[in-house]
Amino acid sequence: MGTKTIFFLSLGLTALQPVSSLAQSSWYWQNPLPQGNLLSGVATLDSSTTVAVGDLGTIQRTTDGGATWTAQSSGTTNNLFGVSFVDLKTGIAVGDLGIILGTTDGGASWTRQSSPTFAELRGIHFVDADTAIAVGCRGGCRRYGGVGGIVVRTTDGGASWTFQVIAPQLFGVSFADASTGMAVGGQCDETGSCYGEVWLTTDGGATWINRPVSVFDADAIFRSVTMIDADTATVVGDRATILRTTDAGATWTRQRGDGYDFEAVQFFDSDTGIAVGSPNLGIVLRTTDAGAHWALQFCLGCRLGEDGAFGLKSVSFVDATTGTAVGESGTIFRTTDGGISWTRQTSGETVWLSGASFVNADVGTVVGFAGRILRTEDGGATWTSQESGLGGTTTLFAVSFVNESIGTAVGSFGAILRTTDSGTSWTRQESGTTQNLPGVSFVDENIGTAVGGVGTILRTTDGGAHWNPQSSGLTMYLNGVWLVDANIGTIVGDVGVILRTEDGGTTWTRQATNTRSSLKAVQFLDADIGIAVGDNGTILRTADGGATWNRQSSGTDQNLFGVSFLDADNGIVVGSSEGAESVILRTIDGGASWTRQSSGTTNGLRYVSLLDADTAIAVGVSGTILRTSSSGR
Repeated sequence: MGTKTIFFLSLGLTALQPVSSLAQSSWYWQNPLPQGNLLSGVATLDSSTTVAVGDLGTIQRTTDGGATWTAQSSGTTNNLFGVSFVDLKTGIAVGDLGIILGTTDGGASWTRQSSPTFAELRGIHFVDADTAIAVGCRGGCRRYGGVGGIVVRTTDGGASWTFQVIAPQLFGVSFADASTGMAVGGQCDETGSCYGEVWLTTDGGATWINRPVSVFDADAIFRSVTMIDADTATVVGDRATILRTTDAGATWTRQRGDGYDFEAVQFFDSDTGIAVGSPNLGIVLRTTDAGAHWALQFCLGCRLGEDGAFGLKSVSFVDATTGTAVGESGTIFRTTDGGISWTRQTSGETVWLSGASFVNADVGTVVGFAGRILRTEDGGATWTSQESGLGGTTTLFAVSFVNESIGTAVGSFGAILRTTDSGTSWTRQESGTTQNLPGVSFVDENIGTAVGGVGTILRTTDGGAHWNPQSSGLTMYLNGVWLVDANIGTIVGDVGVILRTEDGGTTWTRQATNTRSSLKAVQFLDADIGIAVGDNGTILRTADGGATWNRQSSGTDQNLFGVSFLDADNGIVVGSSEGAESVILRTIDGGASWTRQSSGTTNGLRYVSLLDADTAIAVGVSGTILRTSSSGR
């Protein structure tokens, strides 16, 4: 690949970008804490002060070394990816749709700056009081089909910004001094082959020269760079990529990356550095010999011995001892010994939570991946983990309690668990199937139905001592079930399937729905009034026991997974789609109209329970538990 030089377009653009206003939400985090949105950028300012940024305009700040973290108002719901400070007071954060935010009080408050681009800005380096460089991707950053890269630059402290276009997508930038810096990224071509690129500037970012990396032959994109001095830099990226140069990128040496995907790297002297990354594991590698050897210093997923959203996205050191790493599910870790040991500063579960059952506003049980069971008896102020006895590969999808003591949970591979002592102990029951069971409903301590794959319907009349198969006449997935009483029940499933029984499941009759969307959940208020929700914003309502189902206008095309009605008028629906703010819809007129509420998270919501006119709980991906005590308004 030949050498390329790119010059800035000196347009001095000051056009503002449209950024969705920050919706005020009364839904607040109960797990994880202090919050569970992805954190993509962090800046450690001194031994006490750190600022982290992330999805939906999230900004978290500590001034006591991480003992407490406080949410800051960003004024935007755009995702934020990078943050950099030039001193203890002055910093810049960047993100989606060209968003650029500035602070002059250490992150206590943020002001939007003019931006010349709609690009997704992924990295930022504040060089000095006047000069800052941000890099990103035109048309959004994605592994395949990306449009290309962009560099955005200010020389007046952010009062105005200019931009230039560079061929590859750009993800990281670092400067050694006011003159010399590097930007890294990469692109995937139409055949699916990917390559990383490095660009060098020696004039403070006014112009950039491509520095070919001839030693690199893996299908990977570069994610982060740290410049140690004007000649020395380390680059990390996908597929165990660690590269080192000591001649400003003229030549490169590949270092051992132990098979991990890396998101960020920082050196705090010529020899000692930290690299972080790896989805699901949250690894930290450390070197004390300029990268000749990298040692696995920390692995959150390995330490906990379970799956979860643990990936680390960014790391920042203020000196040779004090640093912070952040990542998925709002994860924050801190070190005060140069990365030898790390302390978690966030709390709570980060596994996928799939279902819940609340018997009143205070007492409830949540279930999820890795056989996770959580219980609260104080409205979610505290959650206690219960032992399911299941292996880490078994997922619990749904749970149904008939009172505070007696409940049944169902999950993957036909797993069924029952408790009669509020979850102090759970006993596995014989289901007679290996199909996944995503839905369960009990009307009393004895009578219940579970549904699942390949048209599976199971019924018990003795509290699960025996589960008997019933015929659905179908082979598709059945996702949800609701029993009105011992005789009347409704099941929903893929391709718009709705089944109804009025004889305890001896016969199930398919009802007409006029939809092919997969239906995920159903609730009935009595024998006649019911609501079903599913993919592509589908909401169906019946007032005649399902003889007719009428589609309601949800106002969203996101997939809907959970529904809860308090009475014929008041209800809540939740759902999600990848990369978007999770949807919460509220109705006070039986679904004739739905109002969207701000969830404040991109973590997918999978279940909701409306407990009274004001109180509701929603649960979902990455350990998300949200609560409102004011009707979500």
